Amino acid sequence: RHMAGKYDQLVLAGAALGAKNDKFPAWATTFWDHVAVAKELHQIHQVVIIDHRDCGAYKVILGKDLAADPKEELAVHATQMRSLKADIGKKHPNLEVELLLMGLDGKVEPGKLEEIYKGLEQEADAREATHLEDVYTVLEKEADEELWQAGVPTKRFKHNRFAQCRYEGQTWDIDVPVNGKIDTKELAAIAKRFHKMHFEEHTFDRKEEDVMISSLRVRSRALLSKPPMQKVSGSTQAPRQSGHRQAYFGNGFLKTALYDGPSLRAGQTIKGPAIVEEPFTTIVIPPKWTVKLDKFGNYVATR
Repeated sequence: RHMAGKYDQLVLAGAALGAKNDKFPAWATTFWDHVAVAKELHQIHQVVIIDHRDCGAYKVILGKDLAADPKEELAVHATQMRSLKADIGKKHPNLEVELLLMGLDGKVEPGKLEEIYKGLEQEADAREATHLEDVYTVLEKEADEELWQAGVPTKRFKHNRFAQCRYEGQTWDIDVPVNGKIDTKELAAIAKRFHKMHFEEHTFDRKEEDVMISSLRVRSRALLSKPPMQKVSGSTQAPRQSGHRQAYFGNGFLKTALYDGPSLRAGQTIKGPAIVEEPFTTIVIPPKWTVKLDKFGNYVATR
């Protein structure tokens, strides 16, 4: 790459993991101080992170020998380097970051790590989508059974799916709607919806970070047939008054007719001023207003 003599070099055990771990926090301070000095003195514009396979520091810090499973080893290195890349982007957004994985023979593996990891990530997403779909299916079957056992007179149920999402380190969730069956595309759509909802609720988002799904929810309801409208029997006779009282209508008290609501029949008309007394409400009819009871028991007022 014709970079001889044109770069600053910082060597940390574990490389990306060395710069971001809880076991040796002072190493992170060294890393960030070095980046800041390199920017100030040499105006660097790019950071190249190079991890290598069969890394002893990964074994010491993580407590696991990854070399036995090259695919898992690649995934762990890629996850750690991507995390450090995200941190660099937050602290130094003007710096480009390249991720490379090297074998013990000194050769960098073909293809950019981001591209290799993307394939692994897609495989993982597919497995995760299948698992989440299975969980939702179980939740919906349990909801069907509970509604049926509760005596709901139907076996037609509607389910709405939600994923409770958060960023890493947060203690609150946002209920994100899930549209239909879970697959890799819907997983990506859930993350996109979460970023948008998080910005709307909290005025910021962190799209460079992965979205955590802390739990799954299903909201279920029964689909019942529309009940028939109850009709009120009709009458052509004038409604019978139940009494009178003085009622105030803005310009003074007026002698006001009283009517017993349950005794009224469809088609009967009442002219104001009047008061209709129902068991759970009172209907006041001002002067110059007329109220008519329709066949469904609604009071229709006109002027």
